[in-house]
Amino acid sequence: PHFAKIQDFGADFYRQFHIVVCGLDAIVPRRWINGMLLSLLRYDAETGELDPASIVPLVDGGTEGFKGNARVILPGMSACVDCTLDLYPPQVAYPLCTIAHTPRPP
Repeated sequence: PHFAKIQDFGADFYRQFHIVVCGLDAIVPRRWINGMLLSLLRYDAETGELDPASIVPLVDGGTEGFKGNARVILPGMSACVDCTLDLYPPQVAYPLCTIAHTPRPP
């Protein structure tokens, strides 16, 4: 395990993974990891085609109150975090005591 900020690691660190799974708590770090994975993409010098071996898929998920979402982003192939910012709900602050003490249906 690593206990550090995501930006404390460089491209070589992220390049070693076959997939990145994150549940970051804000848009800013999601955009940062998205940018990092996009920067790892390699293209053929002659044809300009994307090298599929350079793609590190991103599984992104999160919650907002009692609602949750998850999605897979294939950098260079599917819409990225920056391309779909309007899909994220407006950030709403819920008091922790409300979430902790609200009864959940069985």
